[in-house]
Amino acid sequence: MELCNRLIVLLLVLLLVLSSAIAFGIDYGKSRSLELEVIPEVSGDDRSLLVTWPGLVGLGDYHLQIINGAGESRYEVVPSSGAGLHAYRDTTAVVGERKEYRVVSYPVGSGPSAYGHALGGYALPLTEDRGGVALLVESSQSSTLSEKLARLEGDLRGDGWTVYRQDVSASETPPQLKARILTAHSNHPHINTVFLFGDLAVPYSGNIAPDGHIEHYGAWPADAYYGELDDTWLDTRTNSTRASRVVTHNIPGDGKYDTNKIYSGVELAVGRVDLAELPAFAPLTETDLLRRYLDKNHAFRHRIDSVSERAIVDDNLAHLSEAVAGGARRSFPAIVGRDQVDDLPWSTTQSQDYLFGFGAGGGNYTSVGGIITSSSFAQSASKVCFNFLFGSYSGDFDNTNNLLRSRLATETHGLSACWGARPYWGVYRMALGDTLGDVMRTVYNERASSYYNGGLMQRNVHAALLGDPTLRAHPVASSAAGSASLSASGMVLQWDASPETGLLGYHVYRADEESLQFTRLTDHPVLATSFTDTLPSEANALYMVRAIKMQDTPSGSYTNASQGTYLARIANAASSPMMTWRASAFSGSAMDQGNVANPDGDESPNLIEYALGTDPTTQELFPLTLSVSEGTLTYTENILATDVIIICEMSVNLTEWVPVSFDSQSFEDISFLVLGTQVRLVTLNLSAIPDDRCIFRLRVVSR
Repeated sequence: MELCNRLIVLLLVLLLVLSSAIAFGIDYGKSRSLELEVIPEVSGDDRSLLVTWPGLVGLGDYHLQIINGAGESRYEVVPSSGAGLHAYRDTTAVVGERKEYRVVSYPVGSGPSAYGHALGGYALPLTEDRGGVALLVESSQSSTLSEKLARLEGDLRGDGWTVYRQDVSASETPPQLKARILTAHSNHPHINTVFLFGDLAVPYSGNIAPDGHIEHYGAWPADAYYGELDDTWLDTRTNSTRASRVVTHNIPGDGKYDTNKIYSGVELAVGRVDLAELPAFAPLTETDLLRRYLDKNHAFRHRIDSVSERAIVDDNLAHLSEAVAGGARRSFPAIVGRDQVDDLPWSTTQSQDYLFGFGAGGGNYTSVGGIITSSSFAQSASKVCFNFLFGSYSGDFDNTNNLLRSRLATETHGLSACWGARPYWGVYRMALGDTLGDVMRTVYNERASSYYNGGLMQRNVHAALLGDPTLRAHPVASSAAGSASLSASGMVLQWDASPETGLLGYHVYRADEESLQFTRLTDHPVLATSFTDTLPSEANALYMVRAIKMQDTPSGSYTNASQGTYLARIANAASSPMMTWRASAFSGSAMDQGNVANPDGDESPNLIEYALGTDPTTQELFPLTLSVSEGTLTYTENILATDVIIICEMSVNLTEWVPVSFDSQSFEDISFLVLGTQVRLVTLNLSAIPDDRCIFRLRVVSR
């Protein structure tokens, strides 16, 4: 055994060249990059897609793999003509069909091969159902961030997602979290994405050193564990303690898995927003930083803050034969165009904004040399939305002031961060509307071939997406507000015009009140900013409108939609959910409808009745129940009361009140008798119940 270990060490020394900056592999995986763009061409009834790329000196002919919408491949050859612009015209293009183009050229003589990848399509159809997302929220953040999290759920639904939210304790282990995900996926097989929000358990796996440093050899964070649903993850074989940090050690039975590489791929995309242990941002707390992330996420989705469609590359490791920037150089032109990719110092991002950015250099857990540090993120602007940063150590993200997690904590931009070179992240797919999560699945599911180069360590467990996995590259400005009012002709919908230019019009949707899934009412986008639903199927249906445009990109065009704008039900020109409830619950009654009034005399004012979904015209028992034996607190909630928040509080002296601490919460839809409500039962699993006398209350405040 000792001889075997010595041989392994000798092999590692031969395969790795260590420096103070970064350890890197020798020739394995080295390549050059071809920058592809795809241009739709229309001539009468004929359609074609023109694939272009600048040639590189020293290469032979260019070999193309063309994958159609059915996944079938065909192959073509374009003769090499030096460094000029090369082109292939695909005359088999069909309106609405998405294709993928992969180009490879081998050297004449010695040298690396060159690869290029792009999607292509003409007028691809609108994607309205994006599947299901399991949103797991660390429960200690649920109450404080309730308004922002509710807004996030609304944004997700407004982009075509079905949301399955669970609030879970930070103390839950990776197997416990995965059990939740497996159950959710079993009950709802259309779930394809997991969004981890807050300080939730990080799984560790493998005996690997993706950055090539022997002292960093062992178990790395492995969020892909949550997305792989079929394989058995063992913790019985690996016995590695060579790493300088104990957390990287991996021994049998320690809760860290043996798996190095996921050969079967992943079923679910996984993204994480974890902003704990970032003292570089003090005095801001973890909650402050999470709130900041939710705010900029919302602003980006609705294009409240617009971002220039360009990319930046700052590669301080260009001298390596590995071509660490290869993934970025192949992907960015397909999204923003070759002439919108800047080779400039990363410091440029302090004054200029970019949609995508790649930066590489020697590094540690909190910095990439020549690019940025965690403390710099905390102190100054870095205006890049989707970040791909590469340097030693920082890809191991579960540590104090980690660089990648710090990228998410900045006041603006910083929507995602990935360790951007091992493997490459094929974000060229986002050019035609794919999400970050779609790209993450590709990292694990795409197999290397003679036409596809995914970089070193493709499918290794360490590749992680930090950020919201449901984000897309091209937000469309949404309508600011709208209303829905019942008339003799039906439900009259009106909304403010979107400031977006080049719109095709608007699509209007109505939600089933139980599933909250929206059905489109318009066959084609309507140009007007009004619409009448002549056959409203639900008395309390929810309505939503989305602005529609044909998104032109350097990979073709696709039908794109804004986030949904929810239309408030109104009565007698009053435009709020509260007014809608009053019109239904009091139904023309002469009773006092003011928020603090208590017309039925049951000691619950109207604002409380509205929030809880109880009847303001009939005396009822207050629906708050404590079970000491089960450690639970239950109450009802009217989920249509979107303009108020229910806060559960506890006191031991009736003077000082504090929010109730709970480990998790669950929801159950129940029957409801009051018009204008949709009621569910909320159960809080309390962290602890004081031994002394204590009082619980529900407080309702406006958003």
